[in-house]
Amino acid sequence: MDRLFGLLTVVFLAGMSFIVRFSWLTRSGTSRHIAYLALILLSASLAFVVLIFWLANFGLLHRLPKAVPLRKAIVESGEALLRYRAHPLAMALIFPITIVAHLAYYTSFYCAGEALRISGNHAASLADILSIMPLVDTIISVPISLGGLGVRETLFQELLGNLAHVPPALAAFTASLGFAIQAAWGLLGAAMFLMSQKIMKR
Repeated sequence: MDRLFGLLTVVFLAGMSFIVRFSWLTRSGTSRHIAYLALILLSASLAFVVLIFWLANFGLLHRLPKAVPLRKAIVESGEALLRYRAHPLAMALIFPITIVAHLAYYTSFYCAGEALRISGNHAASLADILSIMPLVDTIISVPISLGGLGVRETLFQELLGNLAHVPPALAAFTASLGFAIQAAWGLLGAAMFLMSQKIMKR
């Protein structure tokens, strides 16, 4: 369900990016291709979720052939969707919380760019970062590399370089530093979780 709400949030934020800054996102040939690729991936993912929900709603998930890849995960996902459907208020509250979490995550990349900014160089605005991040997140979710390493930097170079005139090295380093910030907080969270588990077992 965490992944599902993450997907719905990225779809929502990507949709807002397309509505508000479509002409900016498609200003260059490369950025146009990236934007359309992200749109195709998001549409396919959303269609897959709708299909799972439809199959679960009509009790057809367990009739899926055993040869279907990831059948067990699909069945469990469908059952989770049905359970959460019985709690509309909780789901309505989770969605805006997830949006705020994503915006905070995206903003950390803006802060990384500002920290690396050198006087006289072009830097991406907060609006630029918020516009490209749903597209970047969508594409790096495809398991091309470990954690999107390399792919994220290339996308930043192409999008921020072509659209915001950010120097390629600065754009790539912004992506790496933003990821490092998130990884550091993730490690801290993991340590806190493990400590809390030990305390609860006492």
